[in-house]
Amino acid sequence: MVSPKKSALLYLERGWAVLPLHRVDQDCLCSCSSPKCQSAGKHPLLPHGLKDASRDISDVRVWWNRWPHANVGVVTGHASGFWVLDIDPRNGGDDSLADLILEHGGLPPTLTALTGGGGRHFLFAMPEGPLNCGKLTEGIDIKGDGGYIVTSPSNHASGGVYRWQDPDAEILPAPDWLMNMPKQVASPLKSLGPEAKELNPQKVEEIRSALLVIPADDRDEWLYIGMALHSAIPEIGDASAFSLWSEWSKKSGKYDPADQGRVWSSFDDGGGVSLSTLFAIAKKYGFNPSAVMAPPVSDLKQISEVELVDLEEQGVVEMPDLLLHPHGVLHEIVDWIDSTSIRPQRPFAVASALTLLGTVLGRKYATESGLRTNLYMISVGPTGCGKNHARTATKRILSAAGLSERLGGEELASGQAIMSRVGLSPVVLFQLDEFGLLMSAIQNPNAGSHLVSILSNLMKLFSSAGDTYIGTEYADQEKRPRLEVICPCVSVYGTTTPETFYKSLGSSHVVSGYLNRLLVVETSINRPKRQKPISSDVPEPILQWIAKATKAVGSGGNLEGLDPTSPVTVPMSTGAEDLFDSFDAEIDRAMDKDRGTGLDALHNRAWEHGAKLALILALSRDLVRPVITVQDAEWAITFVKWSLSRLIHEVESRVADSPFQAKAKECLLTLVKAGERGLTERDMGRVSSWARLTPREREAVLSSLQIAGQVAKVEMPTKGRPRQAWVAIK
Repeated sequence: MVSPKKSALLYLERGWAVLPLHRVDQDCLCSCSSPKCQSAGKHPLLPHGLKDASRDISDVRVWWNRWPHANVGVVTGHASGFWVLDIDPRNGGDDSLADLILEHGGLPPTLTALTGGGGRHFLFAMPEGPLNCGKLTEGIDIKGDGGYIVTSPSNHASGGVYRWQDPDAEILPAPDWLMNMPKQVASPLKSLGPEAKELNPQKVEEIRSALLVIPADDRDEWLYIGMALHSAIPEIGDASAFSLWSEWSKKSGKYDPADQGRVWSSFDDGGGVSLSTLFAIAKKYGFNPSAVMAPPVSDLKQISEVELVDLEEQGVVEMPDLLLHPHGVLHEIVDWIDSTSIRPQRPFAVASALTLLGTVLGRKYATESGLRTNLYMISVGPTGCGKNHARTATKRILSAAGLSERLGGEELASGQAIMSRVGLSPVVLFQLDEFGLLMSAIQNPNAGSHLVSILSNLMKLFSSAGDTYIGTEYADQEKRPRLEVICPCVSVYGTTTPETFYKSLGSSHVVSGYLNRLLVVETSINRPKRQKPISSDVPEPILQWIAKATKAVGSGGNLEGLDPTSPVTVPMSTGAEDLFDSFDAEIDRAMDKDRGTGLDALHNRAWEHGAKLALILALSRDLVRPVITVQDAEWAITFVKWSLSRLIHEVESRVADSPFQAKAKECLLTLVKAGERGLTERDMGRVSSWARLTPREREAVLSSLQIAGQVAKVEMPTKGRPRQAWVAIK
């Protein structure tokens, strides 16, 4: 039998989104170890359920390396391109299906799964129009967006296993009679009979408080909240449970009363989801149960009694001097960018120079492990700090070198536009201003597919630099032939402010594999010292190096590197290999430390980033007989560790999944920056993050932060009356 990991990887090849699930042990108990589990071997191992599902090969490898025997779940709907006709024989599904086939005709030979419990899953291609999910008839349900199925080779509580009836079958469209059948929409309120418990006002109020902080736009969480409330019917009453779900759902513009009732009717007795799931989701968005009825705990401490946050310990330092002064032609480019700027930002000059060199070297050079020189580099700094000059300087260099065709557009209209450009020029650098605003537009729930595909296509291209990218298949091959690009080298250099960049991120981006593809260079220097720029042409040594690099004159002769599939391979010295081995072990320790927080995913590509930077640095120094030296390895590893430590701090400080959590994190950040002086109540009225809050919101934020042990109210001695202020603490 194929292993769960191998199966999950095969599903990725079909374009499906997968996620690891709990499995059933030898005693037919769920691996979650909960004695109350009603969904043994069927519910997600990941903290955010369906939100954590992925089509990224690195995610799958990490998950099944950690849980090698985990069951395999596949997301249904548009995420994987199919919907499911779910036949449950325990509730009369076989008889219902036989009646339908007798009346309308048979089903096409589409891909079909035999479930561990004796049921069947018929997979059908997603229709162009809307798909109504829920109960079709007795024992038959339709699963689409917001659902998932358990797949082969997963095991079942009955002792059976899931398997494909014919693994080579295709996923076909459903017959018209099935698509046109009316769905059953039973009354959402089911009578519980005389044994039903009376309404519990205190519990209802606690649930309502938790729902206040949870946004209602995400379909997965909407379903989990519904199932959790459905499971609470015995405690709070049927009508009350459904009313709470509807009341909360109305916060979203997607609210549909008919869909609400239909989905409520399809819920079973909890499916393993309980109120604890609801409260866990609420806590993720900043909800604190103990703070619901409690005012801020304002016990005064002396400033000497608390330990303040140390920003340097958290990695909040400016780029180290070592990184600001690399060697080789990289140093010459950084110096030239700096000297031609009115307000030089050397960290941004380093970042843009690296993506420039990665673009020049594209498709011609590789590490011994096959990594290429494509980079996604994002420069983050305050408004007016000098972010634009590096992009302009890069354009000047490529133009002077005769490589203007490698410059992509400075605005991206769609994912297809990216692919069209890559088809024309396999080596391309996209320089994007206001990168955070672009990401915000893509994440908007109402964003069109043309915007959403920008992110997905960039993610695919990042991992295709050493392979052949094979694009989407279209029905009319003559009008829209499939795009194939050998070893595309796509680099991105984006600039943004911290406010727009981190506001565009949610926790899902941290674990999805999107954020760990980026190397983020951030500075807190608002206005660098003004200088008189040197207006000069691109130095000749830079242009000579570029001309030599594009010819790919490696140690094997002039032909080496001319074929993208046979690049110049740059070896590592023994000392450099030792450094990277130690770095790999350090990454493993960091991932173990952050396991379960979501931050572990940010470490996942650290070694890859380091090896790419070391490759570029080695070639920057020597194009004829390049070797990655100890010095190259030290510089590259230092760069990645600095960038990652600062990114992790900013993610913890800024990334939020709800308005309340965003406000709390923004307010905490101002206290961190205020240091030991902190902020008095009066000061807060003059600081924008606090001034925007109503008195009640300010009280709630302070209460939440204080109960979490992140802030304290302290008294400081002065010449006059003691000063009372709030400070950020460890």
